[in-house]
Amino acid sequence: MDASDGYNCLVIAAHPYGYLLFNKGLQKCIDCEYLPTELLNRFDGVEVICGGMTRSLNLKAIKLAMNESKCFTGGTDGHLLSDLGNVVTCADAEDPGAFLEKVRSRKNVVVGLEKTSLSKIATGTVVMIKHSRYFFPAMRIHYEQNAPRLMHYLERTRRPEKPSGP
Repeated sequence: MDASDGYNCLVIAAHPYGYLLFNKGLQKCIDCEYLPTELLNRFDGVEVICGGMTRSLNLKAIKLAMNESKCFTGGTDGHLLSDLGNVVTCADAEDPGAFLEKVRSRKNVVVGLEKTSLSKIATGTVVMIKHSRYFFPAMRIHYEQNAPRLMHYLERTRRPEKPSGP
């Protein structure tokens, strides 16, 4: 995010509620207390339709953008050529700078749909095959990232509940 300073760009929280076990997503990490709440303030917007996410998580993302007065974008999360362009962010603008300004001021629309379950399986299969040589290094990284999260979760579940009442 620091690298974006000084550029005419928007910093968008992609799929803020994450994917399965490996990608937690910004808001999911905030909700689980892995990241501080104020980190969301550093983002200009939220990806509200991600083709690879479920409808319920995309609806949560839309609600997040609305509640936090953030701009919104969409993306396919495409790993196959056939995925690309199935979710798009649209604005009536003459050039890229004007497009960004329209998105920044929430004068845009996002059009698209989530992938079907079959399409998600096909994408997952292709990604697994294509990236199989990276499996063991990736699992090591996922372990390093998720082990502290697991410890944090276990610590949170062991906290004694605050007594209610006087």
